[in-house]
Amino acid sequence: MSPRYEITVWDISAGDVVRKERSATEEELRQIEEIFDDPWHDIVIDDQWEVDDEN
Repeated sequence: MSPRYEITVWDISAGDVVRKERSATEEELRQIEEIFDDPWHDIVIDDQWEVDDEN
């Protein structure tokens, strides 16, 4: 089983959504966290679920 994430990245200063991912892997989440690692972005994990790796 692997986790998947629904992620919203907000630009806090403008109040706008910068990026929306509906089924990001753990690696994609780490990449997003690195890209938007600054004080004016907020990364919100809206949902998390497990995906069967065998399929």
